[in-house]
Amino acid sequence: MAKQLVGPVERHVDKAVLGVAGLVLIGVVVKFFVSTPNQIELGREVVTPSNIDEVVQAKAKEIQERIRDAEPLEQQDYERRYPEFENVLDTFEFASLVKELPMAWKIGPEVPLVGPPKVVEGYIKLVDVVKLPKPIVKAGRSTIELIPADAEVDDETMYAAYQLPVNWTIVSSVFDIKEQRRRQADRYLKREEVYLGAIEVQRRTMRDDGTWSDEDWELLVGPVSDDSPPPAPPEVVLVKKEGNWVCTSDSFMDVESYFERLKYGPTQLSMMRPLLPPIINGDSWTMPIISSRRDVLLQDDELLYPQELPADNPEDRYPDAVAQEAPVEDEGEELTGQERVRQQLKEAEELLDRAQKDLSPDLAVQASNILVSIIQHPDTGPADRQKAQRLHAYAVQVERDIDRERKRGIRERGGLAGGEEQKPTREFLPAQQLWVHDARPNSVEGGKTYQYRMRVLIANRYAGLPKKLEDPLDAAEVLIAGEWSEPSVPVYIEPERQFFATNVTTDRDNRVKVEIYQWFEGVTVKTSDYFRVGERLYEKARADVPLPEEPEGYENALVEFEADALVLDIAPNRSYRERREGPGGSGTRFQPSREKTVAFVDSRGYVFERIVTTDQLNPLLREIKKRVWKRPRVGPSKEAGPIAPQQGQDRDTRKPRPRPPRPPRRGEGP
Repeated sequence: MAKQLVGPVERHVDKAVLGVAGLVLIGVVVKFFVSTPNQIELGREVVTPSNIDEVVQAKAKEIQERIRDAEPLEQQDYERRYPEFENVLDTFEFASLVKELPMAWKIGPEVPLVGPPKVVEGYIKLVDVVKLPKPIVKAGRSTIELIPADAEVDDETMYAAYQLPVNWTIVSSVFDIKEQRRRQADRYLKREEVYLGAIEVQRRTMRDDGTWSDEDWELLVGPVSDDSPPPAPPEVVLVKKEGNWVCTSDSFMDVESYFERLKYGPTQLSMMRPLLPPIINGDSWTMPIISSRRDVLLQDDELLYPQELPADNPEDRYPDAVAQEAPVEDEGEELTGQERVRQQLKEAEELLDRAQKDLSPDLAVQASNILVSIIQHPDTGPADRQKAQRLHAYAVQVERDIDRERKRGIRERGGLAGGEEQKPTREFLPAQQLWVHDARPNSVEGGKTYQYRMRVLIANRYAGLPKKLEDPLDAAEVLIAGEWSEPSVPVYIEPERQFFATNVTTDRDNRVKVEIYQWFEGVTVKTSDYFRVGERLYEKARADVPLPEEPEGYENALVEFEADALVLDIAPNRSYRERREGPGGSGTRFQPSREKTVAFVDSRGYVFERIVTTDQLNPLLREIKKRVWKRPRVGPSKEAGPIAPQQGQDRDTRKPRPRPPRPPRRGEGP
């Protein structure tokens, strides 16, 4: 085969093609495998991931400014092709309404919302508890029954072992539950219910120098009612998962079970107003009434029957407690007939006022009966009889008004509306009275002065729900404690035993006569005896005491009289100088005097001195003597005539002494 001649160009064409293909391949590799393809064009500008956000933001601002500065287009008229169809779509034209009518009133400025901001879940703060006002304190001394739940009281001896004499106090205040509900409604999400978890009371004792200290406050754990004891608050366990606090399932179930038991009405009532231990003898329980006894009974009714309307005559849970101390009548002063009539008139007016306030027809009837007896009484004067007749007519009208008001309330609350019976609704009371009694043995000591303060602990409705609270750790608090109230007025507890040195013998063996007064089974008894130096004031003596099972019965019981003192020294003729003003009212002079004095020492080692003259004239001694129980006098009344002499007893033949003539009064002559 003959060889063809190849030129130089043809000889290198294949090499050139191969080089161009290699360059294209390298470019493709660089573009798609080495360099990033994330590049776009915005208009005429190429952007990359590093500057695309800034370019887009700049373009958006440019468009926004162009829209803001642009002028609106003129409205163009167009030909209506289907007027009937358009009229149906136009409500105003279809209903023949004037289109200018909706624009007759101008829209005023925006009014801000009045009230708290809307509560957002996750930003909830725990509510503040209302502070209680200054409490009031009632005190007394009684023998109470304090029987443990596991005690065996079948045996009479065992039963008597739990009848203990104690000094007791009742501390009371008022909780503004309406204000607490308002606070929870503003702070919480649909959890406005207020449930008390506990009531804490602190007590402090006056120091020997007559001062008080905040360091002396001690927390009291008073007894509560045994019918519905409050449950113990559970412990909330919070754990952290993925950076958030959560409550364990077991702990959350314990909290929910605790709330279900806590909101039970009798349980709340047992904490607010616990029943008091039964009293055998001594002072009766004095209810610390702040408003009225009926208000307390209505408060009980609200907790016991939350879905029903309050009864006209609510049940009394405190039959053994008196509302107030009964006034001590002076046996030496007797009221005349007119004074007794005026006293009954005043009582009838008070009953009418209470009847109108409480809407009680029974009180109105009671006042009406008193007024009828006053009108018919022979000692009633013309003016008092006229006033009684006027009040009686008014009492009859009050009965009618109360009956009409009650019927109107029944129609409004339980009438028919729309063919369906309306369920009665209860209006919650604005406040609840609280009290705690300190009746533990050896708790309240005689001869000391105390002060009390209270605070309320309410249930945390967001316990175990950390996600809903601003501070998740607040979900671990089951109870929210309020602020302590102001201290109460100081209350002095009278000692159970008191003694007075009333005489000192001046014979060879000096002795001091001591009168000991002691509280025994509800009454004050007395004994007196002589004691020498070194002897303890202790003696067993008999004293008259009443029998609880017999109204007029008594017994001569053997009582152990004991005073915390020992005779240290007797000075029958102790000399001292009495400081008096000098002659003419200027300067001082010291006059020598002599008195009978006795030094005693108590179990604490304190030495004190008593002056016999001072004890004899002590006003406290005269007051205690009046309280000493005496057996009732047994004998015929004045209408029965003189006492007949017994057999073998001579009659009294003495003549009565003639009375001296009465001196003439003014205007009767000489």
